[in-house]
Amino acid sequence: MLDAFPEGLTVVEDEHRWPEAPGQWLDAAATLEDPTGTGARVGGPAPAPSADDTAYVIFTSGSTGKPKGVQVTHRNVMTLMRACEGRFGFGPEDTWSLFHSYAFDFSVWEVFGALLYGGRLAIVPETVAKSPEDFRAFLVRERVTVLNQTPSAFGQLLKVLRPGDGDELAVRYVVFGGEALRYASLRPWYDVMGDRAVLVNMYGITETTVHVTFHAVTQEEAATETASLIGRPLPHLTVRVVDEDGHVCPPGVPGEIVVGGAGVTLGYLGRPELTAERFPVVDGRPLYRSGDLGVVRADGTLVHLGRIDQQVQLRGFRIELGEVESAFLAVTGVQECAVRLDERDAEHPALVAFVTGAEVPAEEKLRHEARLRLPSYMVPSRIVRTDALPLTINGKVDTAALPWPQARSAAARSAGAQPSGGDTEAAVRAVWTEVLGTDGFGADDNFFDIGGTSMHVVQVHQLLVQEPAAEDLQMIELFTHTTVRRLAAHIESIRGTTHE
Repeated sequence: MLDAFPEGLTVVEDEHRWPEAPGQWLDAAATLEDPTGTGARVGGPAPAPSADDTAYVIFTSGSTGKPKGVQVTHRNVMTLMRACEGRFGFGPEDTWSLFHSYAFDFSVWEVFGALLYGGRLAIVPETVAKSPEDFRAFLVRERVTVLNQTPSAFGQLLKVLRPGDGDELAVRYVVFGGEALRYASLRPWYDVMGDRAVLVNMYGITETTVHVTFHAVTQEEAATETASLIGRPLPHLTVRVVDEDGHVCPPGVPGEIVVGGAGVTLGYLGRPELTAERFPVVDGRPLYRSGDLGVVRADGTLVHLGRIDQQVQLRGFRIELGEVESAFLAVTGVQECAVRLDERDAEHPALVAFVTGAEVPAEEKLRHEARLRLPSYMVPSRIVRTDALPLTINGKVDTAALPWPQARSAAARSAGAQPSGGDTEAAVRAVWTEVLGTDGFGADDNFFDIGGTSMHVVQVHQLLVQEPAAEDLQMIELFTHTTVRRLAAHIESIRGTTHE
């Protein structure tokens, strides 16, 4: 059972009350037309909607892929817009871009943000949205002041920025949502635009009405911050981080992000069991269990750690893919990164990192930098350099369309796993197999890339020095001779030297 939300870590819910006034709600036509086309009215005037009636139903697939219709009320939307007034100062002089599909709830923020604040809405044609060069020209031509982007889509725009864009673009706000934002990816923007616009990270969830938190990113954070800071909740919401038993985690302890307040929607259309599971009621108020991992810092700032369902199990280790991506994005020259678990070979799953950037370091340099930031079992076995990460219609990374490396066939793997260098290689391979619990590696595979750790090194050394040929082997040498072939050759060179 989830604990009641205590005061202290985040902003308390601000209960808004709205007048029942014509035009206040996002209402549809006042009458219903006859679907038969005869011109007859059906049922006379439609009843006036109330604040707590459903304004729209928007579908989200979630981790299972089965669509879930989220019921969002007029009050949910209006409260979101009112809650943001003091943070942005939107007005009639603003031009908003409608970049996203109306099937993605970010479009609700774009459309009604422009309409309710009296601004102008510039609709981005699909062909323009797919071309970074054309989109940049669109922003200049339409004098867009409020740009709303997923981090993946924004990464494409960053590639075509020009030195003089600080004078050509009218953008005063860039609002991020839909994906985790890695601050290091924003450096190219600051290099060109400086402080001409405010970049705002707004963590959001469809089930809690588009946006949950607000954090204005600083140029210093883009240069130094590796975590995905999502800031503090908007004033109409509460946010807590809870453990598996539903108890509130203290600062510094990760847990699931749970949201309460006036943004929490009515639940899933026609899915009462799922609604009860994901929308528990505590102290008479519905909450939403996000399925996202987060941690509250000592200063009350919330950090997003990724999806619970994006944690993967690999060789007995639990790995958060977002943490691996952050490590690569901290490397100079890497502009974008997506890390996925390749399970095409069920017996030998492996992490694959997809990276973009005009000046991405060589693969060995990338691995070295990754090892400085990650334990060895989290370093991807394969790294794929690509010109751009493919995006879905909602501007998120399209995992299915990533340029997956050619899967290693069973025959090739079997051939690569055969001893090819005589008895010494066979002895090294036998020890690695015993320690790592697998024989699915080749003579030139890196020990640390196939799951080896420092503790494994100790075990390998203890077993190898029992062999007369390797009794003089030093443990430190296992960190420099990291393949079967190289280690076997080194052992033979030691034996040759000692026998002279």
